[in-house]
Formats: sequence, C-alpha cells, structure tokens
Amino acid sequence: MEMTTMAAARTAARDQVAHLENRFGRKRVYLVGGGIALLLIVFFFRAFAFRHKEPPPPPVRPVLVAKVTSKDVPLYLDEIGTCAAYETVQVQAQVAGQIMTRDFQDGAEEKKGVPLSTSIRAHFKRLSIKRKRKRRWTR
Repeated sequence: MEMTTMAAARTAARDQVAHLENRFGRKRVYLVGGGIALLLIVFFFRAFAFRHKEPPPPPVRPVLVAKVTSKDVPLYLDEIGTCAAYETVQVQAQVAGQIMTRDFQDGAEEKKGVPLSTSIRAHFKRLSIKRKRKRRWTR
C-alpha cells in the first residue's frame, strides 16, 4: 500500500523529531522548538500589527490676499549667496611642464582642437634629447 504525500511527510517529521529526542532529550527539543515558534509569532505580530499608517496631509497654509497694483519692478536684487555653474569640467595637462599662458576666458564656449594653454618648451626639448640618446644606446 502506497503512502500519501502528507502521510509520508508526517512520518519523515516524526522520524526526525525522534532522532533529535534521542540525541538531545525530549524536553530540550520541545523547549527549543517552542522558543523558535514563539519568536516567529512575535516577529509576525509586530510586522503586521504595527504597520505604519500614511501620515495625514499637511495642514492648509493661510493665504494673504491683496489688491492688484501696477508699478515698475526692479531689475536687480542685492542678496547674499553663492552662484554655481550647471556643469563644471576638470582640465588636466597631458604632458608635464609649467603653464606659461592661459588662452581661454572663464565661461566662454571653446571649439574642439583649439589650444587652451601654452607650456614651457625647454622641458619638451630635454625629453626629446633624452629619448634620442636612449635610442642610440639601445641600437
């Protein structure tokens, strides 16, 4: 006679509990199992019973009403604050050397390929001389 799935599961669980009872003792197995079950019940109770409700909408703010008048509006405001650009870029030199001239204005549109600065040529001359000497010795 074949066992149903539930009967097989009960038998397997009973065998497992019997194994644990033999190893740790019946009282200890039931105390630990009951403690775990109690912790799970408390956890689910807290999770579902104390759900946060939606906060009420903010109270209506009072509005002041005034008559419409026609007059000139100042074109400037004297305020204290800071101003920041929408986009900033980091410009890093691709070669070493001291920058001699700065060939751009802050905030100006620049075109691709136009040099932004000029650096000392003596440094590049030294580098090219060292490279030539190195080539002679490696040949």
